Amino acid sequence: MAENPNSNGRGRERRTLEDYVAFTGTINFNSNMEMKPALIHLVQSNQFNGLVHENPYTHLATFLKICNTVKIHQVPNEAIRLSLFPFSLAGNAKVWLNSFPENSLTSWEDVVAKFLSKYFPQSKINKGKQEISTPARHGWVLGVSMGQVQGIAQKNSHSWIWWTYTTYSFFSKA
Repeated sequence: MAENPNSNGRGRERRTLEDYVAFTGTINFNSNMEMKPALIHLVQSNQFNGLVHENPYTHLATFLKICNTVKIHQVPNEAIRLSLFPFSLAGNAKVWLNSFPENSLTSWEDVVAKFLSKYFPQSKINKGKQEISTPARHGWVLGVSMGQVQGIAQKNSHSWIWWTYTTYSFFSKA
């Protein structure tokens, strides 16, 4: 009887370190991935509560900066983001996230789309566009400074594409 070259002589198959560190399973918020407490604390230091004065785009940008500093061997960035995102929310935002059925949010893009549609709805986008595109409403003259436009855009911004487009279209009409 020939012995299995992968066995350890006790009837069990030999496993390599790679077998133990490979990421297996589905990607969701309830991942069993172990995160260091310091990383969780860092994410919690920038919590989003869903309050009117909070900017969801700023929150996501800061959250992604933190997540991009983390690399876990054979764990996709999406899995890290999905595992840490619940720690970045508090108050009404945490209640909102918990209102989704378990395992219903399985992609980072889906989470971002739902988060932004909840906390930066189309009506808010339209209001920001209107503020920037009608300078007379603010008592501006034709020679408006870039700083004035930038201030309103930062207050209402939701993407650099929109900011670039509105700035270009505003100054090309002047």
